[in-house]
Amino acid sequence: MCTLSQVNAQDIIGYFAGQPDSFSEYAVYVGEKKKLNLGFSYIQTRVVSTKATEKGKIVTTEHKILNKKKKISKLIKAMGMGEGILMPTTIDEKGGYYLTHDFLLGYGKNMERKGYIFYVPSQLSVGDTLQSGKQILSYQLMGRKNKILVTYSDMKVVSEENLSTAAGEFPGVKIEGKVNIDDLKNDRNSEQGTVTYWMAKGIGVVKYLNDFDSSYTFELESFK
Repeated sequence: MCTLSQVNAQDIIGYFAGQPDSFSEYAVYVGEKKKLNLGFSYIQTRVVSTKATEKGKIVTTEHKILNKKKKISKLIKAMGMGEGILMPTTIDEKGGYYLTHDFLLGYGKNMERKGYIFYVPSQLSVGDTLQSGKQILSYQLMGRKNKILVTYSDMKVVSEENLSTAAGEFPGVKIEGKVNIDDLKNDRNSEQGTVTYWMAKGIGVVKYLNDFDSSYTFELESFK
């Protein structure tokens, strides 16, 4: 269990985990029940590198998708989604960055991402309206090519909260917004819904919730 005071304060410049080897583990839920099928029960992330740039730094994290035994299932591995998924994030000189990874939509070694979800400044206050974006996600799954357009809008900071999780308690903010998903490859109707992010400084996303696909929740269970 961890509290914010245990994170090195001099290195906290924004809503992200920027320390080398910083480790986060998220449990995946559908409604109130932890998802145990398809090998998608936990997500682990670890900072594998940080590189200084002229205007900030690049933080790269590795992501793993695990089953209820915290192992990579054969199905997930066959889909190229088990491990080795590297995601670089460019942090600017003010400690802000463009969030480019959606917990539910953003996995796959062969996935190509263009665009962003929203810009996360280093300081967030209730009432702030965030710069919302769009993403085009192109990927191949089980031999089928897919391409979707995800449009985010009305992303706002709605409250400051003491975020209580299995990993500890962290002061943070709650961000809500709308999402629209268009399938650009297959003849399917658009999906609309809302997304909610709870974020803490020095960590990033503590909890994520959407209501456009069976109400998935991703919640921090371990952080170090």
